[in-house]
Amino acid sequence: MLNKAKKWGLVSVIYNLREILESQDYRLFNQIVTDPQHCLNSILASVRTCVFGTRDRGHPYELPCCKYNAHKQSFLNRCLFRYM
Repeated sequence: MLNKAKKWGLVSVIYNLREILESQDYRLFNQIVTDPQHCLNSILASVRTCVFGTRDRGHPYELPCCKYNAHKQSFLNRCLFRYM
């Protein structure tokens, strides 16, 4: 569909849907992390209390134990694992 929009002259650039979705995930995740008043902030994982001097993860939250891929692919878990 996006290629046909470019072919018909409706857009000047061919957009990559995966890149658009990933950038919006990253933007929404950063809003959740930085804004304590955001409605999804309350369901984030707990903040790590024990740090052993390892490299910075990118966020202070514990990674959840995900047994099934469907659970790992939920929005918050996907962002916690991807944007470390």
